[in-house]
Amino acid sequence: MVNPITVLSRCAAKYAAAISDPWSQEALGACVPVAPARPSQKVRLFSRFTMTVGTGGVGFVLYSPSLANDRAATWYSDATFAGTAASVSTSAVNVPIETGANAGFNNAPYTVSQFDASQGADFANGVKGRMVSAAMSMQCTAPISNVGGTYYLYSDPWHGNQNGATASSLGAKAECQIGRVTTRKIWTVTCATDMGEQQYATASAFTSTSSTGAVLAETYPFSDTNYFYSASFGNGAAPIVLVVTGAAGLTFEIETVAHVEYIGGVTQALLTPSHADPVGAEAVNAAAQKLPLRMAAQPNVPPKKSMMQDLGEALGELTGSAASAFADNIRRSQSMPFIDYSMRNGRDNPYLRVGN
Repeated sequence: MVNPITVLSRCAAKYAAAISDPWSQEALGACVPVAPARPSQKVRLFSRFTMTVGTGGVGFVLYSPSLANDRAATWYSDATFAGTAASVSTSAVNVPIETGANAGFNNAPYTVSQFDASQGADFANGVKGRMVSAAMSMQCTAPISNVGGTYYLYSDPWHGNQNGATASSLGAKAECQIGRVTTRKIWTVTCATDMGEQQYATASAFTSTSSTGAVLAETYPFSDTNYFYSASFGNGAAPIVLVVTGAAGLTFEIETVAHVEYIGGVTQALLTPSHADPVGAEAVNAAAQKLPLRMAAQPNVPPKKSMMQDLGEALGELTGSAASAFADNIRRSQSMPFIDYSMRNGRDNPYLRVGN
């Protein structure tokens, strides 16, 4: 019998990896380990681009992960940006700032029209999707002699709209990562904040599947049906924001990643098994909610290590005092492999150990 205190199911372990180390190989194929655990198509979406500090000495990125490949996921400044806030104003869908700079997930396999519920009750031609996790990293690409300034990197724990954020407003948030700009890569992450976001996005609450609310619910599940600037343009608001103050022209490489799941008729040949692990899912979610504050307070501690510490504590809280020794072992451990892909009788072990 597998001890539920010292191991997570494969799905829960990958879920934890997708939050604490979303660019890793361990995170590939991650799913949300909650019931109903339907087989799903699991995809890691990503985009890369360059953000530039504008003429006013401020640069920004707003990140709203989208499930569709024809909806923007990030909005950012270029060299001509003259504002002082991460502010979106728009006159057309997907062109949401004055300079027109935006980027979506080109490797997302589906368009927004395929999420329309009118595709059929059995989704014969359509899809539904949900976000497992979404992360954004920044790294200054300027020559070392020109590097300078201050960054403010924030992931809102309630997925609130960060449009209009400034260095001053972000500086007042405890979970905002603040530091001097160097050439070191800095990143933040978010995941589902409630049971609704853990389920597949649906438009059933809206009278028309073509309405803006339906589009936002189906394709921007981490936007809480909030939108940029005008509802009619159908771009979900961003829960993640970066603001940089520094010399005009300073450039940053930005990477965004999202682990997602899709279901529906067109996904049938691409489905892989998923599993429900209520205890593991609750422990991972509890640890994930503490991660942003730890990353802000301890910027030099690897997020994976912080996640392991909180995960040990969460498992201890969920399973009682018998787990305290396991939690203590994780906290003391100097080398903490996140997932032990152990083999049993020549076959993959369906349960993966946490810690050593």
